[in-house]
Parts: sequence; structure tokens; C-alpha cells
Amino acid sequence: MRKTKIMCIFLSAILAAIFLLSGGVSANNSLEGSKLNPVWTITLESKLDGFTEAPYHVPNSNTVYLQSYTLINSETKSWDVGVVSAIEKTTGKEKWSYQFYKKGMPYPWTTSKFAYSKSGSVYALVSDAEGTKLYSVNSTGKNNWVISVPEARDVYAMNDGTLLLINPDNGILKVRSNRGPIATVQPAKSCPNTH
Repeated sequence: MRKTKIMCIFLSAILAAIFLLSGGVSANNSLEGSKLNPVWTITLESKLDGFTEAPYHVPNSNTVYLQSYTLINSETKSWDVGVVSAIEKTTGKEKWSYQFYKKGMPYPWTTSKFAYSKSGSVYALVSDAEGTKLYSVNSTGKNNWVISVPEARDVYAMNDGTLLLINPDNGILKVRSNRGPIATVQPAKSCPNTH
């Protein structure tokens, strides 16, 4: 009786292995003929440049935003400069590109992850020797405004047009972005200090 039980378990294991292997082979065979080819590709200007975030699709549009960086050289150092590019999602053709550094400005120390509004505006925090600035770029790639803000690491766009600036040491600040280029910066009332 015990030998019969062991023999049944052994045969079951062999049949299971054959079944799994045959299924794996047929799955592999079924994928051999189908290759995934990209519809379009993007080439960066330099091998040292790179993408920093996943693409963002602008709602109700044919536009995808790509966040990347490029290197700008000073006499002593290379600086990472944030770049947003608007790409036509069906063709991969670049519509416009905006670099968060212009010649004559202080070199950027850091550029935050970008935040995006429903209307297609892009927001970024850039810190440099003069402090932290909040940039707003519209859906055509033009600068809406730049304002100085207290030090913050991240920016988030809310559905009502409010921007939240996050600083783990000092809490959260609110900026009303839909009131034009002069924005007010206020501590958020409902968010306690993170200490």
C-alpha cells in the first residue's frame, strides 16, 4: 500500500513537470513570432543626459511630457539642469522643450520632480545660490511666471489650482497658482509640522 502511494505521488510529479514544461514551451513558442516594436523613440542630446520620471499624458490632448536633465558645464563643475519636453504622443515629434536654466542665471543645485496641472502647465522648484524659485511653464512651453518661495523639496498640483510645496523640516506651504503671476505663499492650516 505504501509503495503504491509513493508510486502515485512520483507519477503525479512527473506528469505535473511534463505539463508545466509543455505549457512553458508553447507559451514561449507563441511569443516567438510577435515582437514589440516601439511606435517612436526619443534620442537625448548627450549620452550623459537622462530621463528622470515616467512620462505624463496631458488630459484631453495628444501631448506627453517627458522630464529629463541635461548637463551644463561651468569652469569647475557640471550641473544637472531640469528639462521638460512636450511630445506628440502619436508621432513622437517634439512640440517644444523648456530648460530650467538660462545663461547668466546662477547654476541650479537641485530641480524637483515636476507637477502638472489639468490645463497642461508644468511646475518645478529650482534651488540655486539665490534661494528656491517656483517656475510655471504653460502648455505652449512659455514661462508663465517665476516666484521666490521658502525652501521646499517637492511641488504637487491640486485639482483646484493650488500648489503644495513640501519641506520635510518646515511642513507644507500652499501657493495659489490660478491667480496669475503674483502668488501668495501661506502655511497650510490643516497640515502639522513634520517634527
